[in-house]
Amino acid sequence: MLFALNERYLINEKGALHEAALLPLTIPRLVEQSDEIWRLIGVGGFAQACAILRQVDRQLKALTQPGGPRS
Repeated sequence: MLFALNERYLINEKGALHEAALLPLTIPRLVEQSDEIWRLIGVGGFAQACAILRQVDRQLKALTQPGGPRS
């Protein structure tokens, strides 16, 4: 979604998260949030991981809403 919002093509998914974090329209602290989600999953912190995922979802939805950054 972030690549489409920035009118960029994703050719190879390897490194896509880091590249997406550098796009003009992106989610703040994208890489750090992803790292924390995986860390929490690894230690059984599923509720906390889900809370961060919901936050990322809200941030992504905000980028796509009318009146958002693209308007």
